[in-house]
Amino acid sequence: MTKDLRLHWLTPFSGKLSDLESVNLASVRLRAAVALRAAERANWHYSFGPQVNLNRRAADLCVVVGKLGSNDVVRLASVWLENLTQAKKRVAGCRIVVDYTDHHLGAETELSDFYRALLPLADALIVSSSALELQLQPYFSGPVFVVPDTLEVSITPPVRHQHALPRALWFGHGTNLVYLAQALAPIGRQLQGAPLELRVLSNRPALEQFKRTLAAIPEGIALKAGDWSLAAMQAHAAECDFCLLPSDPHDARKMGVSSNRLLTALAMGLPVAASPLQSYKEFSGFFLDLEAGGLLELVSAPDRFHDRVMRAQLTVLNDYLAPSMQMRWRDCLGSLMKT
Repeated sequence: MTKDLRLHWLTPFSGKLSDLESVNLASVRLRAAVALRAAERANWHYSFGPQVNLNRRAADLCVVVGKLGSNDVVRLASVWLENLTQAKKRVAGCRIVVDYTDHHLGAETELSDFYRALLPLADALIVSSSALELQLQPYFSGPVFVVPDTLEVSITPPVRHQHALPRALWFGHGTNLVYLAQALAPIGRQLQGAPLELRVLSNRPALEQFKRTLAAIPEGIALKAGDWSLAAMQAHAAECDFCLLPSDPHDARKMGVSSNRLLTALAMGLPVAASPLQSYKEFSGFFLDLEAGGLLELVSAPDRFHDRVMRAQLTVLNDYLAPSMQMRWRDCLGSLMKT
């Protein structure tokens, strides 16, 4: 029975399961915490932390390797690889599963060497998008399962505002700010001088770097930056007319990116203008393609795009809320733990 097996999620974080649900690292909140909550509700034996305990019952162990943050590479990468190697040697039937959410094998990053060393130990991979599954084909021949990120906001219908100055929201990890900086000039050309207030939410060090390196801001765009938090994002979303999510579909680092930011914006009731990333294409009917133009129309009359938001909320978003995603994690991990 699956409930008799041991599941350990390898993560830099320890403590209580509720602690994981408030960690700043999105992959921990939206993936590890959701999967472990599913394990708890299925009455599985589960644990999590920065090391696999090999002194317990030496059989029937499944280890999921979670995301290793860039700040933890030097401290933990070699430790994790040795720990996993020992688990394979000492635990009969040990299965190692990698939760792979950023394509470090497709571009040289501080984590590329870690994943190159990790893949020979892996029995299976779990990815956050079908686009990333395709990107992995040249690197891994074993089974790959798709479990998307979980929505952590409730579904809120769109609201028609009467702002004198249209308000747009951008939110995301600081590594995405480079794409916003690159997109400001093209956005300005689309707006043709039309005024826009753009609220930018991210982590403070990245915001400070963004402001220091930012070239001239196009005429008419007023930037307002603030620290990201789940509460702050939702509060600003309630005051904004739409969401801007520019990126680079041709950048190898973004070719398998999760659709979570797009779906989060739609869940918060915001029309979205986004770059056509591969993982966004299945949702193309719900957002405005920034590369195809039309941004001026969105800025002039955001409520004309509310029907796209409502269709997304009615047809797809419920499948990404925690109850549905817990079931997907339970089914995925359950099948891996039985093999």
